[in-house]
Amino acid sequence: MRRGFAIVLILLTVLSTLFGVDVVLSCDDFILDDTCMYMGDDGIVWNRYGGEISCTFEIEESGYYDIILSYRPLESRMDDIELYFYIDGGQMGESFFEIPRIYSYGQIRKDENGDDLRALTWVDSSSVQEHLRPKDGSGAGFVQVHLDKGVHELVIRGRRTSFVLEDLTMHPHSDLQECTGPDSYSGCVLIHVEAENISRSTSTTLTSQFDRSSSATSPSDPSHLLLNIAGGTNWNKDGDFIAWDFDVEQEGWFQIGMRFRQNTKTGLASYRRIWIDGKVPYATFDEVAFPFDGTWQLRTIDEFIHLKAGRHEIRIEVVPGPYSAQMSRLQRIVDDLNGIYRQIIMITSTSPDPDREYDIDREIPGLMDDFAAVRDALVACAQELNVISGETGMSYTTITTLVNQIDSFIRDPESIPDRLSVFKGNITSLSSWIYSVSEQPLDLDWIEFRQAEAGFSDVNGSFIADLVYSIGTLISSFSSEDEDADGALEVWVQTGRDQMQVVNDLVDEFFTPSTGIDVEVSLVQTGIEQAVLAGSGPDVVLFMPYATPVTLAMRNALYPLDSFEDFDETVIGYADEDDLVPYRFEGHCYALPLTETFPMMFYRTDIFQELGIEPPSTWDEFKMVIPIIQRANMEVGLSSAWTTFVTFLMQNGGRLYDEDRTGTMLDSEEAYRAFRDYTRYYSDYSLPLTFDFFNRFRSGEMPLAITDYTEWGRLDYAAGEISGLYSMAPIPSTNGDGSCCVTNAQAAVILGDCDMVEEAWAFLKWFVSVDVQTEYGLRIESQMGPSGRYQTVSDEVMSNLSWLPEELEVLLTQKAEAYAVEQIPGSYYTQRNITSAFRNVVIGGENEREILDRYGDTIDREIMRKRQELGLGGGS
Repeated sequence: MRRGFAIVLILLTVLSTLFGVDVVLSCDDFILDDTCMYMGDDGIVWNRYGGEISCTFEIEESGYYDIILSYRPLESRMDDIELYFYIDGGQMGESFFEIPRIYSYGQIRKDENGDDLRALTWVDSSSVQEHLRPKDGSGAGFVQVHLDKGVHELVIRGRRTSFVLEDLTMHPHSDLQECTGPDSYSGCVLIHVEAENISRSTSTTLTSQFDRSSSATSPSDPSHLLLNIAGGTNWNKDGDFIAWDFDVEQEGWFQIGMRFRQNTKTGLASYRRIWIDGKVPYATFDEVAFPFDGTWQLRTIDEFIHLKAGRHEIRIEVVPGPYSAQMSRLQRIVDDLNGIYRQIIMITSTSPDPDREYDIDREIPGLMDDFAAVRDALVACAQELNVISGETGMSYTTITTLVNQIDSFIRDPESIPDRLSVFKGNITSLSSWIYSVSEQPLDLDWIEFRQAEAGFSDVNGSFIADLVYSIGTLISSFSSEDEDADGALEVWVQTGRDQMQVVNDLVDEFFTPSTGIDVEVSLVQTGIEQAVLAGSGPDVVLFMPYATPVTLAMRNALYPLDSFEDFDETVIGYADEDDLVPYRFEGHCYALPLTETFPMMFYRTDIFQELGIEPPSTWDEFKMVIPIIQRANMEVGLSSAWTTFVTFLMQNGGRLYDEDRTGTMLDSEEAYRAFRDYTRYYSDYSLPLTFDFFNRFRSGEMPLAITDYTEWGRLDYAAGEISGLYSMAPIPSTNGDGSCCVTNAQAAVILGDCDMVEEAWAFLKWFVSVDVQTEYGLRIESQMGPSGRYQTVSDEVMSNLSWLPEELEVLLTQKAEAYAVEQIPGSYYTQRNITSAFRNVVIGGENEREILDRYGDTIDREIMRKRQELGLGGGS
């Protein structure tokens, strides 16, 4: 019976091919925009941003078609390849499509202590085939396009590229088959694949991990850190896969089993698609569920697969799961809700007057109908999710809360203004809930292929084995793992754990092998000043806040870096002279700059178009735009930090300190004009003193804001619903001839009591080199995504990161105007008192000139006192 059914399926498959034929478009079929690409020996070499190719093709039978690309990734500073597709003049999808760049892995390495080091990775430039898939995770399948019989035009436009396009296939879509194996299986072979031995993946963030939770984890050692699992929370993005190569000695039928752990998504499953040798064997492999549990589990697939003798590949790929279509619909509902919210605040503002009647339902025609439509859509999604989830325990509290609130709005429209903030909070909660449900984390320990008469390995260890393992782990924690640490250069990293690990990896891979200098890298985020002054500090500190080096240099706690003969040679081409300003003290430079952040002007292009305004380029234009935005009951954001005052001061041609850095110049006319402009943005234009840029900009409440440029990566990573609807530009200038701004920064220093000064300097020169800084930046971004993009001080390194050309152009334009504030004895008092002066004017209503003069004198007295304390002579 089963074989008869298989024969029917085969016949149906053969018949389906008669009604749909692959359309293969070779590289020769395309017309090239030769500014960004050229025709190579084996395909179109797309080696620059932008550009497009086009061709015409003929479809013999109408129907749905999958799009399959054959290509070779090239080494690049970018992760995914990003392309726009247009058929017959219409854009496919709402945005660009991501095509993975495949990475190969070397062997896991050992350090001198016997602990594992992660394998090196590199771009795999061999040919690969990939289906085009939805970028937004709106379905577990591939992109299908309906094509009528006849001639069509295809245009592919590049966004991020660096790859060789070999050909493109329009493949008639067909559903996967059910299993067609024999009636019975035999054999006792067991093939064991360790998950940490990754062969390929779509991202360098998909690395081997350490796990010491169980004695059954393979391999395990109570006294050493072994990389023994793969995946984790980074293995979460739709389309990301990890692949393993394995050998089969004898042909046969095999069942797949995996030791896994999914202890992150409470009550929900993570989902994966499983490929064998480039194909999904059967329908059951297309969406495999890995349910939640706090412990390790065994996941088997009932169907057996046939494997011939030789080398094979298993690829396990993240798919959105059965909730994907509903999550996509819910995200569109969130967009609709944000639109409704924006319409309301245009009438009420974000802080409605409780004594005013707004007549919302009459002021916004169709509002109640819009609410009813959104409410019905939410109820429908919840019902569909309830059917899908079954016994998984999915909670819909967030959806039902919004439904109940919308119902109450429809019954009583006059209550809307009073509960507007709660409404906004519920929209934000729904958006966060969608993101959490869409996550697909998974840990894998091993994958096994067993024949019918073989058994899978044990998933959990015995009580005795776990007890012995726990005792061994406890004992090993009291023993020193690094006997040679006393002879190593000690480096402290003052950022996050991910950054520290990347520094450590780079040292182990490149610095120590090439120099023979051992380095011990540690993460120390607080207490560095105290440790240094107490004489228990390291040799080198990386990513020290910009105000700290001079504070330590005043106390002779740092080594003057310009004492090295090749100091100028090291700095030239890496950083500008202005970047060294915060690190100079009494004729010496005590630090090398590493990072630099500065403000940019962000604006919502869609809202600006609705309001009929252009982004301002001067402060006068900025002041003209503010009332237009505020009349629509939206807000403009401008940081009230004291650095905004210094920005205005520099743009007015003033200085914060005098030439010899012994006093302020706050009594100058330039300082007064800058302080007046600074305070009046908040007293006259009522700009908010503090604001949540990300959420307000995302929702449209704040369509114009000046904030740190690093927010661009955050928006790119976590605000996909407004992709293409915002832009950034340099901040406005005073007279149109340069938009000077104030930067924030981090630096690298050598401690004054360092016993390995030459080795420390060799390390710093190596770390600030363009190649190492670029590699550091790329690795950080590969682990943390666009939101973790490195804020390098170097123009060349910034150009090597994943910025698009149009983004890089505006960033470098603003960066050229960036100014680092001098640090002098007592400069901590400057920030404190300028902030106090600001509050006295904006909140207390006092006179700008009188307040600035008063606090300027206070700062000057503290600078004089501090210089005398340090034996530097009196100030001005």
